[in-house]
Amino acid sequence: MNTAAARKVIRPRTAARLCAVQALYQIEMRGGSAEHTITQFLEYRIGEVVDGFDCRKTDTALFGRIVRGTKTNQQQLDDLVAGSLTAGSTAGSTRRRR
Repeated sequence: MNTAAARKVIRPRTAARLCAVQALYQIEMRGGSAEHTITQFLEYRIGEVVDGFDCRKTDTALFGRIVRGTKTNQQQLDDLVAGSLTAGSTAGSTRRRR
């Protein structure tokens, strides 16, 4: 998927948000720390075409702030989301149990 036709060039901040969502998903599914995952993404994912999106000009500082901030404030964010869920759902039911 590295052909020019398969790439959609996106702005650096948009790329940072896209990569942050993917990094956070990886942390939820595989475990691991925010710092380890950030390092892994900086070494292997950012600067590449990711799912058809050209992330070569990612705002790496913003990417790191989003991932670290989300993990630091995860309980508060879960509580905010829980208030918006339909009856019978919980924030924990959307997260993989370990």
